[in-house]
Amino acid sequence: MWPSVRRQLVKVTLSATLYSSWAIGLLPFRYNAKTQKVTRSKWQLVYGIIVNVSLLIILFNCREDTNSSIIKSLFKRNSLLQLITNIHNILLISTVVVVHSRNCWQSKEFGACLNELLQLHQQHLQQFDTRDCYALDNYILLKACIVLSELVSMFLMEWNIPHELLTLKLAVGVLSIVFLQLSVLLVTMHFHLSVAFIYRAVWIINRELLELVHQLNARQAIELTRVRQLHALYSRLLQLNTRLLAIYDYPMVLFTFTILAVNIIAVYYYIVFTISLKQEITFVLLAGFLQALAINFLDFWSCISICELAERASRGTSMILKLFSTITLLDVSLNRCLEDFAMFCCHRRLRFLHCGLYYVNNAMGFRMFVSCVLYLLYLVQYDFMNL
Repeated sequence: MWPSVRRQLVKVTLSATLYSSWAIGLLPFRYNAKTQKVTRSKWQLVYGIIVNVSLLIILFNCREDTNSSIIKSLFKRNSLLQLITNIHNILLISTVVVVHSRNCWQSKEFGACLNELLQLHQQHLQQFDTRDCYALDNYILLKACIVLSELVSMFLMEWNIPHELLTLKLAVGVLSIVFLQLSVLLVTMHFHLSVAFIYRAVWIINRELLELVHQLNARQAIELTRVRQLHALYSRLLQLNTRLLAIYDYPMVLFTFTILAVNIIAVYYYIVFTISLKQEITFVLLAGFLQALAINFLDFWSCISICELAERASRGTSMILKLFSTITLLDVSLNRCLEDFAMFCCHRRLRFLHCGLYYVNNAMGFRMFVSCVLYLLYLVQYDFMNL
């Protein structure tokens, strides 16, 4: 029963992502059922620009009202904290602006990538049963839970901080922050889903190659054209992955740095609040602080782990192709075709390089986490006398 429930939850998640993106203006596309392709709509593009620019204007007009008396007292006690917060706010606004600018600017290219994915699905992948691709479903549901948790955490944190006076301007400011965060999270969700579907395609290729290995071990003949089709499909996936990375490189880099900076500053806020202001640590405050840190870290690690999953699947393709070398009496044409496929996999692997700076995998994610801890220690040591 659970697999069917999981599949339904995945469908609900995909539908919610699609309609939410349409509502905020992040997907300026229309789907043509006859051609089975998406086309860019200028009206939806203009609608998205108007909605997101309006949210930014509202945020700028209400930003002072969203600062509570506690935040102001923290700034008064520690000027370095105010300086860091201002720099971080600039990073946040820059992230939002870059995300929406790239989303509008690269919408045509993104539509072409979507059509490429649809074409691959219709021509090569639709015939396969992917109900046992549990990793795909689990990562999609995990990302959906993280997005919901981020929104709830942000809303509760902004709303529960005591303010001098609860006004309509304050409520509008909090809602604008929540919707802007939702728009950024949905863009990261698009990248997450793109990587997940590329992983599913590589997973299908690996399963087909294993089936061919079993057939050869059982002394059954296999079609040479099938190996060539898998090779061509793998090559198209690598090209599609390169195009998608070119679209999402700057937004994902800024999003990653923003999450890491939020965790560092949040811990420093907590240190100043408890040590400098000598405020009592309540269970509600501690629980809210810990859950916000946990959600941010989980969101950061989900972006890392989905890329690591696809990269491992690509490495698995090379390992499966090595199994063909243990089979004797292969046809000369088939052996040459398999060798070409294996050489291609050795020289062209599915990897995720952001802006030419770093590869996204578990090793890099761990180094980033260690760097955050070190930067927090440096910050405390630098301003130790003011704590």
